[in-house]
Amino acid sequence: MIVYMMQFFYSRPFFCYCLFALILFSSQYSALSWSLFSEDDSHILQLALSYDWLSPYLQPEVYQQLSIVHFTPLVLSVYRAMLELFGLNSQAFVGMQLFFMSLFCALAGYYTWRIKRHFSAGLLAIVLMFSSLSLLPMLS
Repeated sequence: MIVYMMQFFYSRPFFCYCLFALILFSSQYSALSWSLFSEDDSHILQLALSYDWLSPYLQPEVYQQLSIVHFTPLVLSVYRAMLELFGLNSQAFVGMQLFFMSLFCALAGYYTWRIKRHFSAGLLAIVLMFSSLSLLPMLS
């Protein structure tokens, strides 16, 4: 049984890296769940509510207003999706950030595996990205 599970994980490294990164980052959810929305977050939420889904991509004046405050349309779309799915909820906001960061780290681990062809190199890349001292304060 254990041999079959190891073969399953070695044959699907991206799945394994996603699972590992999600478990690693979700372990920090309880420490980060106290976070509140900052002024930047509230401004992005206000912009996300005031425009429809495709305005930042199709209307130049809306995109110009976003670029003045250094926002991209992608961030506005993510905030809009978060509002539609979860409402104004700071725990969902932190959970979504942890999910995207774990996905990003899993992609980095998979890319490392593709270059080195060594399974533990991908795991090490994920652990090194997780152990960065500026990563978790940035999420909160």
